[in-house]
Parts: sequence; C-alpha cells; structure tokens
Amino acid sequence: MCESAFGLAREITALTVLAEAGDLRRFSRHRQFLKFCGLDLAAEQSGQFRGVTTLSKRGNAGLRAVFCMAASVTVRMRENSFRAKFERYNGGQVIHSPETHHGVPGTKTMSRK
Repeated sequence: MCESAFGLAREITALTVLAEAGDLRRFSRHRQFLKFCGLDLAAEQSGQFRGVTTLSKRGNAGLRAVFCMAASVTVRMRENSFRAKFERYNGGQVIHSPETHHGVPGTKTMSRK
C-alpha cells in the first residue's frame, strides 16, 4: 500500500510540474527553467554593500511549492543519494527551527510566496 501511494505521488508531482511549466523543450538551458521557477539566486547589492544571497522567488510559486515538497519528502527517506548530499551540505544535521518546514532548512521561506 505504501509503495503504491509513493508511486502515485511521483506521478502527481511530474504531472503538476508539466501542468505548471508547460512544454519543457522551450527551456534550452536548465538555468532558464530554474529562473522560471524562481529558484535562481539573487543578491542585494549597492556600491560597497554586499547583502545576503537568497532565492529570487520571482518565478512560478506553484512550481517552487512542488519542488519544496518533493525535496522535503526525499530528505526524509532513509536511503537515497539526495539525502546523502543534503547531509554533507548540512553538516549531517537536520535543524528544527521556526525557519524550517518539516525539518528542511529554507523550505518554509521557499514555499511561502
């Protein structure tokens, strides 16, 4: 039962991405798709001032929410390569704080807008 529900979730995620993004062939580079989703990086700068680099969040909020949910589910799975990369990036810890969503840092702020 659990395996079939997980398989259905993957199909629903893929269909949601296709519905929100349309024809993916229109993006000749992956960075164009990231920008369309609002997952590209933006930094506030002015003269000598260099601000914090964050996600731009200027793209499709629905796609950001889908990718945020898929990432949080994938991180919670025990054995997969994405979780290993996440743990290396995060120093082996999953931090639970007000700025996290399901224990994944940055996902609450990523999916809000």
